[in-house]
Amino acid sequence: MSRARGTPGTKEANVLIRNNSDLLNHLPNPPETFVAMDLPEQYHGVVRSLCRVGVIEKVGFVEYEHLDSTNNDRREYRIRDWVPPLVEESIESRDAICPCGHSGFSNCGDHFECQFDLCEQEFDRDELEVDA
Repeated sequence: MSRARGTPGTKEANVLIRNNSDLLNHLPNPPETFVAMDLPEQYHGVVRSLCRVGVIEKVGFVEYEHLDSTNNDRREYRIRDWVPPLVEESIESRDAICPCGHSGFSNCGDHFECQFDLCEQEFDRDELEVDA
């Protein structure tokens, strides 16, 4: 018997939560909603995938007076109630070396920058959490 859409525990949903925990952690927790148009365009496909497996749900559309022709996804979404604890567990269980809790970073010569698109944190080498 397959699980109903939007219920915790499906393998695909759990993989998508783990692989996109930074994005999900950045989005508002339920019952708050978000609009895909407010996210960088590269995340729109991720949002649709998360919706397809029931991690988030479509709750409506938002009206905007001026739409950017390249980024006009006005759908409003909400993370399902059972997702935030799984996101938190995923984030707490990973071995992130950046002080912001994300995993990737760029060496910019005189400082480092987090590579998660929605994080703008800069830090010095001595702030990296590496085992010596």
